Amino acid sequence: MLRYSQNPQIDVLLLLSGDGDYVPLIEEASRNGKQVWVAAFSDGLNSRIPLIVDEFIDLDEIFFKKKAKTAKSATGEKQLPVKKQ
Repeated sequence: MLRYSQNPQIDVLLLLSGDGDYVPLIEEASRNGKQVWVAAFSDGLNSRIPLIVDEFIDLDEIFFKKKAKTAKSATGEKQLPVKKQ
């Protein structure tokens, strides 16, 4: 990625990792005038990465469906999913 950040024909670099070890690499690519996009899952995501990149793609939202909220009765039994209106 560092080599490509020095290539004048490349405008955007995409990293598929949220590991904090890549923060210096992201910063250097940005200093070289490149847009840096990162796609990562939240598990193991370094908290600085979404703040220092040009575009962050949360892979959790793409690969994992959110569970529907369910209401509980007075006895604690689950009822049908609650629909937002």
